[in-house]
Amino acid sequence: MVTVHAVKNAGLRGHLRSRLTHAAETSLATLVAWLDQVTLYDRPDARALATAAHEPFSSRGAYQALHVATGGSDVVRIWAIRLPTKIKFFGWLLHHGRLNTRAHLFHRNIKPCEDSCCEHCQGILETDTHIFIDCPRAQEIWHRLSFTLHDLTLRRP
Repeated sequence: MVTVHAVKNAGLRGHLRSRLTHAAETSLATLVAWLDQVTLYDRPDARALATAAHEPFSSRGAYQALHVATGGSDVVRIWAIRLPTKIKFFGWLLHHGRLNTRAHLFHRNIKPCEDSCCEHCQGILETDTHIFIDCPRAQEIWHRLSFTLHDLTLRRP
């Protein structure tokens, strides 16, 4: 286990794997920026959630705080629909931008950039938004099904 004090003094990179994904490098830069703003004091830590109730830390409270912050009502609706579980799980992955699209696999260092584009649209990354909304093939399918997409937004990676 590494303490915050040790990381602040020696740096974080020495405690990580040598080869980070693109997403991990971005997260690392954010974390380092946050740690630069931390001032350490010589007294015991007090853990609390930044909620209106100012309750002590608990996993339930953390889940509830995150649930509200991420638009939890949409997630609840996904799980409340009467569909097979694998379709609900697909919807949950789509909602959170975690589908294994080519762009997502590229950001995780699984696919090279040249293999991360849409097969039908040259030079455009295959994101979940592109697959379901922006791609001309998707638009053609929606048109054939007589669906009109209004104010549909997906999380972008």
